[in-house]
Amino acid sequence: MHMSFLNVFDLSFTYPDNNIHAVKNVSFDVQTGEYVAVLGANGSGKSTLARLLCGFLEPDSGKIEIEKNNLRGIVFQSPDDQIVASIVESDTAFGLENLKLLLLLILPEEEIDSRVTERLECVGLSHKKTSQTFALSQGQKQKLAFAGITAMKPSLLVLDEAVSMLDEKSRIEILDLIDDTVKSGCTVIHITHDLSEACRANRIIAMDDGSIIYDGSKDDFMKQPNLVKQLFGEPLSSFIDSEKNGVIKSEKASFSLENICFSYSADSPTKIFENLSLNLFPGTLNALMGPSGSGKSTLLEIAGALLVPESGQVLCDGTVSLVLQDSERALFEEFAADDVAFGPRNQGLSGKVLVERVRNSMDMVNLPFDEFAERRTLALSGGQKRKLALAGIIALDSDVILFDEPTAALDPQSRCHVMQILRQLADNGKTVLFSTHRKEEAEFADSVIRLKDTNPVVLEQAEAFCKSESDDSQKISKPEKIQKHYGTEILSFLRNCSNSFSSGSLLKYPVQSMNAICKYLVFFALFLASFLTQKIAPALMVLGCGFIYSVLAHYPLKKLMKSFLKIFPWIFLFFIFQMFFLPAKPNDTELLKLGFVVITQSKLESGLLMFLHLLSAFITIAVFVFSTSETHILEGLKSLLRPLELCKIPVRHIVLVAGIVFRFVPMLAAEASLIVKVQIIRGGLGEAKGFMAKIKSIFPLFVPLFLRTLRRADSLADALTARNYS
Repeated sequence: MHMSFLNVFDLSFTYPDNNIHAVKNVSFDVQTGEYVAVLGANGSGKSTLARLLCGFLEPDSGKIEIEKNNLRGIVFQSPDDQIVASIVESDTAFGLENLKLLLLLILPEEEIDSRVTERLECVGLSHKKTSQTFALSQGQKQKLAFAGITAMKPSLLVLDEAVSMLDEKSRIEILDLIDDTVKSGCTVIHITHDLSEACRANRIIAMDDGSIIYDGSKDDFMKQPNLVKQLFGEPLSSFIDSEKNGVIKSEKASFSLENICFSYSADSPTKIFENLSLNLFPGTLNALMGPSGSGKSTLLEIAGALLVPESGQVLCDGTVSLVLQDSERALFEEFAADDVAFGPRNQGLSGKVLVERVRNSMDMVNLPFDEFAERRTLALSGGQKRKLALAGIIALDSDVILFDEPTAALDPQSRCHVMQILRQLADNGKTVLFSTHRKEEAEFADSVIRLKDTNPVVLEQAEAFCKSESDDSQKISKPEKIQKHYGTEILSFLRNCSNSFSSGSLLKYPVQSMNAICKYLVFFALFLASFLTQKIAPALMVLGCGFIYSVLAHYPLKKLMKSFLKIFPWIFLFFIFQMFFLPAKPNDTELLKLGFVVITQSKLESGLLMFLHLLSAFITIAVFVFSTSETHILEGLKSLLRPLELCKIPVRHIVLVAGIVFRFVPMLAAEASLIVKVQIIRGGLGEAKGFMAKIKSIFPLFVPLFLRTLRRADSLADALTARNYS
């Protein structure tokens, strides 16, 4: 007989500024080692219940009792909201290090390293161990979040749609890991929208409108067809029209990618795409598939003119819109209807025409205008926000519409409804391309395009779906208009901000192979020497040491010169300032006189010395950043500050703040990038010409970026709590 583990008594919770109970009079108990699946539509209260169970929210009434000295772990629905560190292995180890400090477990460093390695291997991220977390795909981030929480071996593991963004193979692998976790004695509560996932549990709880409508075994659940239909609706396969699917209605492509080559870094020898070509036709629904991290989002952003290919062309005679994977995170307006109206208003629509466009778009995504028009966007559930983002793009009435994982995190009926919307758009003559991990959604499409996880990525298009009615591919013609790119300069700048926090080269050159404390000591020695030398000869010697330092780190000389040329105008300005305002020394040798400006030997020597100081310091900093990973920077900082621990100064908090900088700056750049992308897609930025126009175009970003920063700060606080940081 299992011992009672978790008891929930008459639990209720209402979010501030909302009179509707998110959770209402919920009661249940869970036994030790039990595997419980929680089902329900978007907005039924599942995620709120998860946060209540793990202590992130305080109930308005009722109580939660859990056995003492049991560790609770939660994997949130959004992977971006739970990653703490900027390096994959550091993020996985973060919770374990906190457990060690809290004395909940006696964990030697070897045990921490072993668990990190084992967890990353289990989720298929061992090859990304030293990678930047912000550079991972959404699916890879979800795997990392799972690894970081399960590495702590919690007694209660709550999963809130923890596999919703994974491809089928990865999803099965994680589900198998969950099964193994249960066998090890862990109690699991798995919130899911997938019936096959729920049937892995031995018990199912179903919620509707904040209340429990079913609590029992999975076998009894499957014996209630009305309840199953209420939660999951009709299968998508029942809506497939075999007479329509697979037939291209035109011999002219409405959209084409022609010999596209692309890589995110110009210095990278590896291309993501090389000579990739693709044709899409009007009135067709096209599915894009591939493993997590295979380049689906990248391909869609190239198609949507948000990324500029190195070579090749994006051709389309009409307009193109893209629904980003997490575009619901960049909703601009306070009220739902205003947000949907954002794009059409930028197109020049107003009055009754604008209202009708907004009404039709909201009604189409099952957010009835009369009910949701004046709802606050922040008060909507995650699924409702995703639907609202869809409505905002549909309202643009573009000729080609691209969707990046449009059904992710939606309940089954909502997924089915979204797919029917995509079919309706195609039937209305639109060209529709959507990415998906779900086989049944791909089968619903006319054309299936697959990306292989290779370098460069290989594209395969199923021939059976790509024949025109005349069956003569020679007659297919392509669009003539090349897609315009605007706003990409801002996106490139934000990408560079993130990349500036990337680790340096990880190759085993002499400088890279030093331990963390040695790297700091060499850096400080050269940096201080750069400014302490007061004669030109010693300064030249220090500069020579700096060049030797760069050679030993294998720092590319071309990259060093390019970087220095960017700051050279400022150094030259300081030099001129000295020539104008630095007083001459007594008995100084006058070299040149231009009006009231006198150039003397001491001034020239001082200017040259300043130049050598700044050049040496610049080389030292550049090489240190290039050759030192974030892990080594934090390890070295921890070692240098260790003596302060004797004075009871909380060194780990200082190191955490430094680590958060590495994580938060790229996070902030990513948030700004997302807002810019959505603004570009929905016409908020426009094609800025001239310096002042570009400055003015940035203003609409500030308010949403400020709000997103506050939300991400809250999410980061929750992520720290989930990893037991205190």
